[in-house]
Amino acid sequence: MVELVALSTRDVRHPLGGGANFYTHMVLSGLRLERKVLISERSHGLDDLEMIDGIEVHRVTPPAHLNALVAARLFKPDLVVEVVDVFFPWFSSAVHPSVPRILIFFQADARKMYYEYARPFAEFGNKFEKFLYLPYRNWKALTISESSERSLIEFGLKSENIVVAEPGVESDYFRYDPKDYTRVKSATPLIVVLSRLRAYKGIQYAIAALPAILRNIPGAKLCVLGFGPRLKFAKSLEHSVEAMGLRDNVSIRYDVPRSERIAILTGAHIMLNPSVSEGWGINILQSNACMTPCVAWNVEGVRDSIKDGSTGRLIPFGNVDEMAEAAVKLLSDRSVLMQMARNAYFWAREHTWDRTVGKAQELINAIL
Repeated sequence: MVELVALSTRDVRHPLGGGANFYTHMVLSGLRLERKVLISERSHGLDDLEMIDGIEVHRVTPPAHLNALVAARLFKPDLVVEVVDVFFPWFSSAVHPSVPRILIFFQADARKMYYEYARPFAEFGNKFEKFLYLPYRNWKALTISESSERSLIEFGLKSENIVVAEPGVESDYFRYDPKDYTRVKSATPLIVVLSRLRAYKGIQYAIAALPAILRNIPGAKLCVLGFGPRLKFAKSLEHSVEAMGLRDNVSIRYDVPRSERIAILTGAHIMLNPSVSEGWGINILQSNACMTPCVAWNVEGVRDSIKDGSTGRLIPFGNVDEMAEAAVKLLSDRSVLMQMARNAYFWAREHTWDRTVGKAQELINAIL
């Protein structure tokens, strides 16, 4: 019996979990292995032991990077997987030094640190991050995009040891196809943002772009679909909407049920994704599956998930005026928007979780 033990700060049901944890869950749940164990951080309301889609999720008391390693000693794995879903890797070789190991890596954290932490800590992290990966130079790694692959190479890993497995899209996002476009899209110009409630996700930029959009498209609406704990950041978004006089044009909704979220994505004409950095941007593929192209910053990860001028638009980072202009151009030219929506739909169709899991399985089979 082949036993895999994965270390991840958060599991797919953790309230602070995001795309990295969802990706990890989809990969682990699809692997053809007899036993799959995920050790993650405990959270209020979640059981310490839970079986989710064939994965044994063991939750330990924070800090996870210490207690998960202690818990890992109770297992006798044939393979250890370190999931870097927050800044620090795990250094699991201290626990199972002779067991084959794989790193799952999503993105370099340097840029987003400036949005989440005090500047001195962000500066330290920016300079120190690459040194964290020195022990991993000879590891095999699974990563989500070519941008992330380049980061790993910059950190010292060998290109021949890295497998890029882009994420997939679940089938229920494909409710309609391009022939239904006119029937399912909102009668009002609708812009959507689908994002975790974190400062580095850049929702504030989407709100800042709206006044310029409204000067050209007076009836436009912005719907923000936020998920995760409602921290101070969420309150700051609400205050911004009020201060800018946008209450009639902006709705901010929290933790919208999946079915309704898909319906809103399907009704929207474009999505804005002003995140300052991504591993890929699974939300972009999800919107594409709903025939909704995306306008986003030209940053790591996002430039892999958007084919500029075909499935969406890539805008120089931080240029709110240009983001607004790109949105206006799409909303003002129905034929261009419909073609881009069609391209986005078929681009999303190319991305399946079966393909993602298949690449991960090949990597594991080559190691075991």
